[in-house]
Parts: sequence; structure tokens; C-alpha cells
Amino acid sequence: MPEWIESAAAARQADLYLLHRPDVAWVADGHQRAESERRGELLARFRDTLAALRANVVEIGGAWVNRRQTAVEAIDALLALD
Repeated sequence: MPEWIESAAAARQADLYLLHRPDVAWVADGHQRAESERRGELLARFRDTLAALRANVVEIGGAWVNRRQTAVEAIDALLALD
């Protein structure tokens, strides 16, 4: 990856990243994400990249209802800091 991309990503870092684990059924969208067998590999790459950026990350996993609850709680906690 070109260095300028990494610099730009670091400069535009978000306040919170919701990193979804690949523990729900995969559904093809017909355009991208066509390699369901690579989901674990991609999660590891995203996790490593966000860790290197020292980003604020909450991992989301489990059933959809649990994922939503975890996401809402993470966002609420972030907003409470303001």
C-alpha cells in the first residue's frame, strides 16, 4: 500500500470504529465481498491496522440483536464524553 494512503487514513481517523466479526451468515451482494472464506483474514487485517493507528475500536459480534445493542452502547458512551 502506498505510504500516502496510510498517512491520509491516519490524518482522517474517526472517533470510533465498529469492527464486525464474521460470525453471522455471509450474504453475497453481487458486487464486492465475494470471498466469504477470507472474512477471518480480513478481520485480522482490519484489527491490526486499527491497532497500529491506536484507534478507538469496539468489536461487534453475536446475533444481530446483540450487535445492535453493542453498537448503540458504544456510540452512547462516546457521545457521553462530549
